[in-house]
Amino acid sequence: RLFMPPRSRASNRSVEVERARRVSANGQSELVLDIVVRQGDDASEADPGRLGRPTTVPVSFEVGGGRSAANVELGGSEARLVGHRIPLAPGVESGFGAVRIPSDARPVDDVFWFAFGQAPILEVALICEREEVARLASIAAELPNEAGFGVGARALAPQQFEDEGQRALSGAGVVVWQAPLPGPGTKAAESLTEFVHGGGVLLALPPEGAEAKGQFLGLSWGAWRSRLHTGDAEKSKAPGGDDAMRVETWRDDDDLLRSGDDGIPLPVGEVDVLRHRCIVRAGTAEGPSTSMLATFSDGEPLIARAAHGGGAAYFLGTLPAADASSLAVDGVVWVGLIQRALLGAALARTHASSIDVGTGAQLEAPWRRVSDLPRGATLFDGALYGGAYSDGEHFIALNRPSEEDSAVLLDPAEIEKVFGEVEVISHLAREGGGRGLVEEVWRLFLFLALAGLLAEALLCIPEGSAPAVSEGEGIR
Repeated sequence: RLFMPPRSRASNRSVEVERARRVSANGQSELVLDIVVRQGDDASEADPGRLGRPTTVPVSFEVGGGRSAANVELGGSEARLVGHRIPLAPGVESGFGAVRIPSDARPVDDVFWFAFGQAPILEVALICEREEVARLASIAAELPNEAGFGVGARALAPQQFEDEGQRALSGAGVVVWQAPLPGPGTKAAESLTEFVHGGGVLLALPPEGAEAKGQFLGLSWGAWRSRLHTGDAEKSKAPGGDDAMRVETWRDDDDLLRSGDDGIPLPVGEVDVLRHRCIVRAGTAEGPSTSMLATFSDGEPLIARAAHGGGAAYFLGTLPAADASSLAVDGVVWVGLIQRALLGAALARTHASSIDVGTGAQLEAPWRRVSDLPRGATLFDGALYGGAYSDGEHFIALNRPSEEDSAVLLDPAEIEKVFGEVEVISHLAREGGGRGLVEEVWRLFLFLALAGLLAEALLCIPEGSAPAVSEGEGIR
């Protein structure tokens, strides 16, 4: 038998650290955190009047034995605190910490652990047909970045990469590929796949020429589409011409086109595109690991993303050259694309990481727990609780899977599909009008039971009292 507990009427909030990174500026090291506080779907049931009304949620930060606090205004289902900075003590290059919110109906999701490490030195591999594209990518990559990691750029010929394979990418975090995609089964394709799976970022730009064979992670290049005038060649080559096309929708909440830490979005909608190459997805439906980050008004994507392992491949449908777009002229969006790609690769290669508690059992010596266990827990089941582990140099944070933050009550029919032939006894307090009916039925039964007890007590009372016996009178 499987008993379904009653649905909690109290609201629940959860906290999660989306990014933790160490930055250095003017000789001072700081920890920069991006966190999100979410409110459960049952908040409106517990207090219908609170829905849509901002609520101040205090958030506490624990790093290196020190504590600090900040407030988050939660007005909907979630609120983000982006770019929260915490000063680090001199010489601290790696460590761990925790973010907490006040305890509520589900204390397990009121704390989230994180780890941070020394910023790595990344290399950008430039494999480009056009020298202008390689030069513009190198300039954007070597600009000072907010995360404080070092960057170096190295140009490779496609044939050189084909010969060296994975050795050519041993120190690379980002690959800018502006050449025909390698054919499936080739050494170059296998090297690129292994690179992305290991946490690398591939930024693929369209090659010149009419044909572009090959595909990578289900994405390939289609035909060129030109927005140029046919009669006025000089006007057509200038960004901002009448036929220049602009992006209509893009994702500014996450990934390469996300807004900055100051909340200012990238001016993606102001980029003029004179010609672009179609991005073709394998099959007719968008796969679960493929997403469109920016699209034109006709639905054609400008930027597509294919996830694989710990990294991702991004396809940008135009070039930063002046004869294709205004990316290099304006510069802001182009630099943002390269810098965000570098940051994503740096986070994957930093000396810190976070894993789910379900895989924590794989942590063996020399890894040891460096955070306190919850009260009542022992070292034998410590891997089942969130916390931090260290091998003396690196740190790993253990946390609950994000899916556990959603407390969804399943129907008995759905549970039976999972467990098979099992008797499901649903809780009596059902949602909706049925709940009031059940409460009325139980109240009626309670009254009937009380009435029965009273009737039984009345029936047990004797009909008359015993005759009195006077003193000195015996029993005959």
